[in-house]
Amino acid sequence: MTAYPPRGTLARIIFNDSSRPAENTAPVPPLKLPFNPFHPTVSIMADNATYITATDANFESEVLGSDQPVLVDFWATWCGPCRVIAPTIEEIAHDYEGKARVAKLDVDNNPQTAMQYGIRSIPSLVFFKDGRPVDQLVGVVPKNVLAQKLDALVGQEA
Repeated sequence: MTAYPPRGTLARIIFNDSSRPAENTAPVPPLKLPFNPFHPTVSIMADNATYITATDANFESEVLGSDQPVLVDFWATWCGPCRVIAPTIEEIAHDYEGKARVAKLDVDNNPQTAMQYGIRSIPSLVFFKDGRPVDQLVGVVPKNVLAQKLDALVGQEA
């Protein structure tokens, strides 16, 4: 015959029931990590960035009213793939400074613009020319793909 512990003992051990102290259990300290790159308070944007921070309020003037082609990165702080592509977006912004504009729009803080352009997955990279969206990529894409699309738009006449 199998001997079982007295009724309720396992529940006290598993759930650390403080009404009756369980034998041979010690409180487990919380796990502390030195850095969590996916925590929403961690910024993924550089302080010296050369891109525009687009919002619902300034989207028309900064993106639609631009005389240069604009690449808009629709992203969110909690999005892992957005964090992966963020350094590439910053490199593109630096490389195309003066030829094209790069904007980042946080979809959580600016839902109106994201809905207007049918953004359902992030990161979504939308290319604008003359105030109209002309191309779109979804997900993490290599820098050379973004560069090819921007080169094609920069070379087009208005």
